[in-house]
Amino acid sequence: MDEAVIAYKLKDASDWWRDINNSPVWQDRIFYTLAALYALVAAVALVQLIRIQLRVPEYGWTTQKVFHFLNFLVNGVRAVVFTFRRNVQNLHPEILQHILLDVPSLAFFTTYALLVLFWAEIYYQARAVSTDGLRPSFFTINAVVYCIQIAMWLVLWWKTIPVLVILSKMFFAGVSLFAALGFLLYGGRLFLMLQRFPVESKGRRKKLQEVGYVTTICFTCFLVRCIMMCFNAFDKAANLDVLNHPVLNFIYYLLVEILPSSLVLFILRKLPPKREEVGNKGPVDENELVLDGGFAVPASETKPDLGFVAPSTNSFGHTFRDYHVESERQKGVEEFYRTNHINQTVDFVKRMREEYGRLNKVEMSIWECCELLNEFVDESDPDLDEPQIEHLLQTAEAIRKDYPDEDWLHLTGLIHDLGKVLLHPAFGELPQWAVVGDTFPVGCAFDESIVHHKYFQENPDYKNPAYNTKYGIYREGCGLDNVFMSWGHDDYMYLVAKENKSTLPSAGLFIIRYHSFYALHRADAYKHLMNAEDIENLNWLKIFNKYDLYSKSKVRIDVEKVKPYYLSLIKKYFPDKLKW
Repeated sequence: MDEAVIAYKLKDASDWWRDINNSPVWQDRIFYTLAALYALVAAVALVQLIRIQLRVPEYGWTTQKVFHFLNFLVNGVRAVVFTFRRNVQNLHPEILQHILLDVPSLAFFTTYALLVLFWAEIYYQARAVSTDGLRPSFFTINAVVYCIQIAMWLVLWWKTIPVLVILSKMFFAGVSLFAALGFLLYGGRLFLMLQRFPVESKGRRKKLQEVGYVTTICFTCFLVRCIMMCFNAFDKAANLDVLNHPVLNFIYYLLVEILPSSLVLFILRKLPPKREEVGNKGPVDENELVLDGGFAVPASETKPDLGFVAPSTNSFGHTFRDYHVESERQKGVEEFYRTNHINQTVDFVKRMREEYGRLNKVEMSIWECCELLNEFVDESDPDLDEPQIEHLLQTAEAIRKDYPDEDWLHLTGLIHDLGKVLLHPAFGELPQWAVVGDTFPVGCAFDESIVHHKYFQENPDYKNPAYNTKYGIYREGCGLDNVFMSWGHDDYMYLVAKENKSTLPSAGLFIIRYHSFYALHRADAYKHLMNAEDIENLNWLKIFNKYDLYSKSKVRIDVEKVKPYYLSLIKKYFPDKLKW
């Protein structure tokens, strides 16, 4: 008796499923419901895209904007297709049905592959590995996927071959598996890297959660898509391209597209900071990590158990980089910047680069240059009155403690200020205003975040219409390597390292040239001139800046004790003798 009841109930349940599948009314209801859900997701993506554009219009098509635009496109097309699903089923030739149903799936793959690309770029640049090949690989993979699918469509248009239909569905399954593994590989790597990140911050915790959630969601949805497409290829009962499987369509598209897209858009809802929120001390919340922001090291004090502890005051008992507090050196520092801002022009920078770019002053080793700096004190620095070699070793040793495996970063800390030998008689004994101090681009408008900005009004370029606009002589995204920076020790040491064929990674050279460019790495100014490589390297510069700035203290370093280690690094990354 019980067995008969169970059998009856199972049959009744089966009849319910079959009745809905075979009912044109229920078919339309389910497809219209899917269309409405897709339209809702598309609307959310579009609204978010508009909000981002209004927030930061000057940044152009960032990864964040492209991601939301593609989400809008994919979900919008799906909404239209499901609205007219019955009409689509009646299209001839039949290949048009396949195209309308499959193109959004391909675009969905591209949309989320873009997220994998972004995470891969963050991961590799954080490890100082070149990312030059990532974007070409992304475009190549997508081009191959689309070309293969188009080729199969063309063959099916010519002749319907059952085996090729199966291969087409298995191809989609393979693409989905590839995407799932991409999320697992780079999402997992980025998650583990952030877990080991040596600085605790609100931004780090939020990015850790963001990467963990999105990786789990996207890996699951692409894996489910892969499994379903395998069933779809070989089991007619699992066919998604017919009208009489509306319940299966609803479950499938809800699980693999609608729900994942909704969750990811919610998790990545954070807007980038407004440019208006940026001042001399950087964004209002410098620790916030958003999709286009990479990850940053907070400028605030770090916790003792997490490595280097940033002191709250400098050698004189004042806060760091305070150009307004009254101190013994303050008047001299302000006068220094007045002279600097008046004289740093495009013509002056070009003359200096031409003269010192010849590297014909002297030949010596890196360590000999370190010792040569012992007699100089930087008049532009309100935080330090020690000989420069003390600061170089303080910086390098602080980095070495927290990043023991990044030996290139230790050496960068040691050599980043060696360009100050320009103060030496053998190098022309340039005045301090032409050697030290904060650097900034010339050839375009001087950003107000630059310290003592008021003195630029006396600079000849200030009123020159060719130089006083936002872009000046440059174009958006031209790359900082193509920008003239105010002349000083940063640019000079960069030229020395580059022309002497140093094997330091690009992040090391970037740090050397821009470590005094505080308008960029503290106030986020001039980002409209940066290219993709600059954005990647900026993360390392922000890490370095904490050590460069906050290691200026009265702590003494035993030079002879650490000298052998740094000599070994110099030998690894530089020739024995360099042209200066």
